[in-house]
Amino acid sequence: SPQEVPFDKVFTVPQYNLVISTDARGTIKVWHGDTGEELAAFSTSSSSCTLITYIVNNKPFLTAGTAGGALYTFEATSLNQASHIIAFQNSGIDLLLCSPDKQWIVAGSTNSASVSSKVFYAECLIDSTDEPPISNSLPISKCTAACWLPNQAARIAIMHEEHAAFQMNITVFDIALKKTKYKLEILAQQVASFAVPGGSWREQTIMQGYGTETILLGHGSELKLCSVFGTQHETFQDHKNTITSIWVV
Repeated sequence: SPQEVPFDKVFTVPQYNLVISTDARGTIKVWHGDTGEELAAFSTSSSSCTLITYIVNNKPFLTAGTAGGALYTFEATSLNQASHIIAFQNSGIDLLLCSPDKQWIVAGSTNSASVSSKVFYAECLIDSTDEPPISNSLPISKCTAACWLPNQAARIAIMHEEHAAFQMNITVFDIALKKTKYKLEILAQQVASFAVPGGSWREQTIMQGYGTETILLGHGSELKLCSVFGTQHETFQDHKNTITSIWVV
């Protein structure tokens, strides 16, 4: 059917020849990458959605975080719903990341100062049961940006505001699953934490990980490279306009 509502986001899953879109009414659609045929649609009844796709056991999945704090997980090719949970009662989700090993989904908000980002065990979202999904809150709040370190299975760096106004810190965690006789528990072991140097951080910051220990920060027209332990490697000021995305190849 014709797309009558403006698109909000469009991205591709090239391994499966899929195009996935969201619109201003929170409707998710899957399209055939060659023909443009609409394959499936699902309405979240939300004003906005944040999406991620990931592949587990050669099967593509899609997780959507909504402005109402809900997390939906679907089979990406058909939008058959695997699970639906309320991750946050009083906050929307605009931060959503899947770990390099596909075991962990991190959801959070950059607009709610009191909300701590949560880590979910992905297996619980794609293979839903009546039990609540295994999750844990990270011990920080006022998150503004985050990224995984791609050459580590589950190492995440999170930028967050400290008590001093606009003083930003980056805290790095390794995520792991602890198995006991009676339950599974998510552990977030802090690897490092450091203050981000520089002036005001009022503008949006973009983070991207590289290797096992390098973080790229796009802030305004400036690009910074630092280690997860706070060592400043390089600062580039080659852009005339605001940096809006970072890709590492």
